[in-house]
Amino acid sequence: IFLYGISNGGRVVLHGASKLTTDKIKGVISEAPAAAGRKLGDLKVPTIIAQGKMDNWGGRFGTDYIWKRTFPFSPISVEKWVQSLQENERPIRFIFYKNAGHSFHSGSLERVSQVRVGGASFTAYLGAVEGVVAQYERDVFAFVKENMAR
Repeated sequence: IFLYGISNGGRVVLHGASKLTTDKIKGVISEAPAAAGRKLGDLKVPTIIAQGKMDNWGGRFGTDYIWKRTFPFSPISVEKWVQSLQENERPIRFIFYKNAGHSFHSGSLERVSQVRVGGASFTAYLGAVEGVVAQYERDVFAFVKENMAR
């Protein structure tokens, strides 16, 4: 069994995998996990976090990248959490994709404007340039093959 999630679902699979006590989970693939949500704990399952290098979804400004954000209720960024796990020799790694925003599978890379709850708006990158999804799929299939027999 491999767990996969994107955005809020990416955060959920990271949280869920840190709570599991089964060896049936062979790996976790989290694409662009949300910056806030369920607390991220100690993760011992092989994990890759696929992240668009331009992913500023929901940010307050252009370089407010999702993996660097903190909130009062989520005081550690995904980036710092991954670093802490790596320092403890946990099998987790970031794979950054150049010329990609949030949700690479959403089509060609474009700047989009969205309106938040409460009326404030933000502009962010969505999708990816040609070739990113193919590379991502190669990376995911290699990860699955590497961890299938674990």
